[in-house]
Amino acid sequence: MSHRYQDSLTDNGRQSLTRGPPADRLDHGHSQEEQSLNKLDAILKVIASMQTKIEELRTELGVLREDQLKLASRVMDTECTLYDVMP
Repeated sequence: MSHRYQDSLTDNGRQSLTRGPPADRLDHGHSQEEQSLNKLDAILKVIASMQTKIEELRTELGVLREDQLKLASRVMDTECTLYDVMP
């Protein structure tokens, strides 16, 4: 008995179409399933990049908050000094 399709397990544990009739192939020999997986991988890469950027912004925000607290402390110190020297 001849099998028209042969599925193989990829490294990620997903099934991908490795052989099929030309009519099932789109875009330079890639199956629609492979194209969908490629699109999903691209989306996941964008999400990962966005998560990295969010973490960078959170870190930067933390630094800015620390700077703001330092400036507020300096303002309070300056105000106390002014009150001390004022008659």
